Amino acid sequence: MRGPAPSALDIHTDAGGLRAGTRANIASYWRPWLRRRGLALLSDRGVTWGVLGLARMHCTLSTGGIASKSAAGGWALDAFPEHAQVLREALRLRAGDARRSASARTAAPRCSGPAACAGRPPPGSCTR
Repeated sequence: MRGPAPSALDIHTDAGGLRAGTRANIASYWRPWLRRRGLALLSDRGVTWGVLGLARMHCTLSTGGIASKSAAGGWALDAFPEHAQVLREALRLRAGDARRSASARTAAPRCSGPAACAGRPPPGSCTR
């Protein structure tokens, strides 16, 4: 191995430091990131980065473990079943599946113009 000895690095190994650092990351990076992104959040990259990145932060705060984004997404499926659709979509995109999602294929058909839309809404491993 190359580089300095691990003891020479400023690596925090205490649970309190991990929680504090994770909360600080949410406040200093994720909150401003969400405010700045707007419609970019709807891109494939925005979905995978945001959904799985925040799942990773929550996984760390809940379990004290550090997981990959994919592992944290799997953990979040159990922790937040009400958000399973967006979590599965983010995991699918992260795995490199470029096909349209099942929800996009089965969504209501898009309106073809203002008259057609009248009265219709717009279309639209971490361990415990």
